[in-house]
Amino acid sequence: MSVMGIDLNTLRPEPCVREKLQRDIEAHAVSVRSTKLSELSADCEKQLTEALSEPVESLFYASGIDAWTSITRLYQQEMQKALLGLAISLSGFELDQVFFNEILGNLKDYARNVVEKKSREEASKVLIRMKDR
Repeated sequence: MSVMGIDLNTLRPEPCVREKLQRDIEAHAVSVRSTKLSELSADCEKQLTEALSEPVESLFYASGIDAWTSITRLYQQEMQKALLGLAISLSGFELDQVFFNEILGNLKDYARNVVEKKSREEASKVLIRMKDR
């Protein structure tokens, strides 16, 4: 078929061009998805840092008998909030269960590291205060 002297069959892309276009589209989609997932994880990590750092520091400063119990309870509450928020955010992505669990595991590890870091900082402060006395 021709329109104005142009054969429409010549306008169809070659199969190799079509395949390359398909690969490029898929690569771009994966790139955008990875960027979005990284942003979501970073946002959750930032929220966890803000939610855990000061309260953990305060609990250590108060140095009550049940400080670790309170810290554990705080950790669990903030993790539940973060995991729920992340799960809702990730529901728009088509993730397999293994990858989803990996993201959640990384977030749990991050929160645990925040608490451990604050614990070490507070322990060093205690040592400094003891030396000053």
